[in-house]
Amino acid sequence: MTSQSDDQHVSENMVLQARIAELEQQVAHEREQRNAAEQLSSQRGEALAALHQNTLALMHNLDVSDVLKTIVTSAAQLVNTPHGFLYLVNEQEHVLETKLGIGYHDGYVGFRLGYGEGLSGKVWQASRLLSKIMPPGQSELQCSTYLLFIRSSVCHSSVTMK
Repeated sequence: MTSQSDDQHVSENMVLQARIAELEQQVAHEREQRNAAEQLSSQRGEALAALHQNTLALMHNLDVSDVLKTIVTSAAQLVNTPHGFLYLVNEQEHVLETKLGIGYHDGYVGFRLGYGEGLSGKVWQASRLLSKIMPPGQSELQCSTYLLFIRSSVCHSSVTMK
């Protein structure tokens, strides 16, 4: 009888150990899900903070250079890099000119690209082509912005310099 009782205890013990292992896996999975949700929440918070910072810069600062630097810096922070740049279109000379650079691109302010030259020049060229097939009322800037969502590695704006 003792052997049968011992076998029953061993069997019950094995069932309990299996259930404990199952519960531990469930807890680990739930912990991973919570961590992923917290990370997503943190990223959304960072995006909202950047948007808030840009809004404040626009409201309190009439200096376009400072506002653009705030926007480029915020955009760079959102993709977790200290680097960013902004090209503006010089319509008179038909070139893109780096008007703002941060991080690695800081030394490239004043650098120029021709139409269709380099990745930014290609975005400029594509935005012109896209503007020809977009519905009336769509500006070249809207076309470039659309292309930026497709080519998120480019920080480019088709704004005419004066």
